[in-house]
Order: sequence, then structure tokens, then C-alpha cells
Amino acid sequence: MESIKKLIFNPFLSFSLYILLVFFLYVLRLSDLYVFNLRFSKFLSLVVLFSLVCSFVFSKFFYNFKNFVENYYFSLKSNKIEKLNTHIIAFSIFFIGFVGSIWQYSLIGATIFQENKIDRPSLYATGLPHYLGYLRVFLSYYIPLGYFLLRKTANNKFKFLHFGMILLSVILLGLDLNRGDYLFPLIAIIFIEAFYDFLNSNYLYAIFKFILIISVFLFIFNFFGYLRTKVVMEKHYKTDIVNFYKIRGPKVIKNSTFAWVYIYATSPLENFRDMLYNQEVRQHTYGLLLLYPFAQIIFKLNASNLKVFSEQLVPYLNKNYGLSVSSFMKDAYIDFGIIGIFVYIFAYYLLIFIGLKIYINTKNIYSLLGFCMVYNILLWSVFVNSFAIGTFLIGMFIFWFLSILENKNYI
Repeated sequence: MESIKKLIFNPFLSFSLYILLVFFLYVLRLSDLYVFNLRFSKFLSLVVLFSLVCSFVFSKFFYNFKNFVENYYFSLKSNKIEKLNTHIIAFSIFFIGFVGSIWQYSLIGATIFQENKIDRPSLYATGLPHYLGYLRVFLSYYIPLGYFLLRKTANNKFKFLHFGMILLSVILLGLDLNRGDYLFPLIAIIFIEAFYDFLNSNYLYAIFKFILIISVFLFIFNFFGYLRTKVVMEKHYKTDIVNFYKIRGPKVIKNSTFAWVYIYATSPLENFRDMLYNQEVRQHTYGLLLLYPFAQIIFKLNASNLKVFSEQLVPYLNKNYGLSVSSFMKDAYIDFGIIGIFVYIFAYYLLIFIGLKIYINTKNIYSLLGFCMVYNILLWSVFVNSFAIGTFLIGMFIFWFLSILENKNYI
């Protein structure tokens, strides 16, 4: 079990194994939509090898399991949990998200109430900057912090308040029918609950908690996601997920939930395969897409400028099957060509390194949540260039900033 603990709590190795898992699932070709290409399979093998080498090097020189675990325990047992400031910060994050949600839904409505539940309403239609929609996602930042305070505080009034606000946050986020908003809270709550018992060798209790947490979140995912899937499949395509995406294999594989997860995780690679061998980049962007949020500010570019660059390559499965993402590889290829895939992977490992350094040096719940956001960015990399998702970066920087302030006793 000790080796399993070291595996789970090694973010460098976890990321490389995550890449390996997704690539392996893709190579299985459990959908007839996918075209077999030996050259592409060899290329993916090279990418996996590079990732494993990076994980080994970073783990060897920049990771200490004992230090990581000591900081983890310290983060969850800090006596600052009962400070009023901690609750005020949590309430403030919730308030921003609550006001942002109500304001956004009052302007453009909520997806769940739209007749067309496929295309989400956009703030662009109001003439307001799209990043004002980021305020709603503060609810996603609040949920794990509120949950942590709910579990750890001895004040029953605060427990009641946090419970109500967590429930309200889940509902308000769900109105947009975006399951992605729940992934960060899922990762953070697993860290707070299940991993704590696992480290303390309460394996059965840890497994029970892990299954319970996953089950609750899968229920939320399926409840809100089904409303969109039902519209897409029944009203537009007159079929189900398994047949539409041509899933093949044993009966256990031909399960709508598995089919959805499989297609969602692996179709970005199929889209990129087509881009790599059948499409052409007219103009490389040399890091502008990798550093998208910062490039906008430094070079005074707007979203439409960078969108033109990104749309040089088109996901071919989008037209007939609505599969529109191409993993981080698309932007990496546009930025630097084939070498860009390896540049981006190395950048992800640098992000882990930075997050780990801040976590080790500050030792509080905010740094733990900031590190969970790093995990969130890594998980999203299989779908998109997650460096370019502003809400992730904002959340990560907020938690890092709060962790530094608390570490210096400013809050």
C-alpha cells in the first residue's frame, strides 16, 4: 500500500499515467469513427515516453513524498480554521459567484430553461465582455472551501450557513448545464476526505468515501448532462449515444455512461490525428496560444485575433458528430509545430513544479486548493489547451495569493 500512496500523491507520475491511460483507450479504437494510423500510434507512444521521462526527472529532483504528506496533514489540521477571517473569505467568494450568477442569468437566461439546450447563451449578445461570465465560476471555487469549513469547524451556525451555500452553489452552477464546473470541487473534496483516510491506512473507509463522493458527483453530472444529451440525441439525431458514436465491443462496454466517457476522453485525439495528417498550419503563433491570457494583455490582442489563429485547424468530427475538441495538441501544433506537443507537456510539468513549491512553502488549506486546481488543469489538458482557460488560472492565482497572505499572517 505504501507504493500506491506514493503513486497517488506524486503529481508528476500521476499526470504521465493519466496521459498513458487516455492514449491507451484511444488506441483500443472502441469506436468505428476512429481511423487506424500506425504512424500516429507510434507518435503517441513517443509522447508517452517523453512524459514518463519528465515525470521521472521531476520526481527525482523536485518531489519528496514525506514532505508532501506532512504538508497535507498540516493543511487539514491548521488551527486557523476557526478564525473568523477564514469564513469571511469563503463567504466573500460565494457572494461574488452568487451575484455573478444571478446577474448573468438575468441578462441572458439559463441554459436549463432554454428550448435549445445545446448552445449555451453567451454574454457576447449583450455587448458585455465575456470575462464577466467568470464571476459565476467563483461558486466552483467556493464549494470545496465551504465543504472543508463545514467539515472542520465546531461552530454549528457556520456549519448550517456553509451547507446552505454549498447546496445553492451546486444548483446555480447546474443551471448552465456545464458539468465541467463540478470537476474542481470533485478533485478537492476527494483530497480533503478520501485521501486523508487512505494516508491513515483506513483503506476500507477511504474506498467507501471515494465511491460515495464519485457517486454523488456522477449523479450531478448525469442529471444536468442528461438534459443536454437527451435533446441532442433524441430530437436531433433520433438515436442513442452507443449507436450514434458507433461504439463496438462487449456488452459491458456498450453502456451509455461508458460510451459517453470514452468518446469524450478519446475523440480529441482522433480530431488531432486528422489535423496532423490532413490539414495544414498557415501561420505558427510561437507561444501566443500557450500563454493566451497573458498574450491578450501584453500584446493587446483580443479574443477574436487569437481565435483566428486557433481555427486554422478544424476538428473534423465536429460537423457530423458534435465532437469539437482536440486536446492541448491542437494549440501546441499551431504554436510550435510538432515540437510544440513536447513543449506543452514540459510546461505542464513546470506548472506542477510551481504549484508544488507554493504548496510546500505555505502549508494551509488555500495552497492545498491551489494545488487541486493544478490537478484540474492537468485533467482538462486531454480536451483543450487548459492553460488558456481563464477561470482555472484565476482560481489558481486566487488560492495561491490567499495561501501566501495566510502564511504571513496577514489574514
